[in-house]
Amino acid sequence: MGQHFEQHELRLLDDIEEIEVEILRSDTQKLHRATLWVVVVASDVYVRSVNGAEAHWYQHLIGKSPGTIYANDKQLPIHAVPVADAEIRVEVSEAYQRKYALYPQDVAWIVGPEVQRTTLRLEPKLESGA
Repeated sequence: MGQHFEQHELRLLDDIEEIEVEILRSDTQKLHRATLWVVVVASDVYVRSVNGAEAHWYQHLIGKSPGTIYANDKQLPIHAVPVADAEIRVEVSEAYQRKYALYPQDVAWIVGPEVQRTTLRLEPKLESGA
């Protein structure tokens, strides 16, 4: 079973409109950031790639590259777990529809079938040797 964020981190991620996810691109050894919408379902944190599975940040995270969430003044080291479970994907879509209700056209895109397949659960990355 995966790790969970602390309650204050979950509240932050539930309240914030956008996060930045930074990854170290293994092909260039350069840091890359992407701005994402984030939702919290129960005690899990989810993101999707609105640009599909070919987005660089998505490819590197599913390729096991570590990442970092930047949210307000917090930096949270993470790793990503692809979500195949259809029920969880539906719950994540419903969370996007609730949280981003002011942006119905954008939400329609992020809950579409192609984008649903890019659902990732973000988990805190434990420090080495911890």
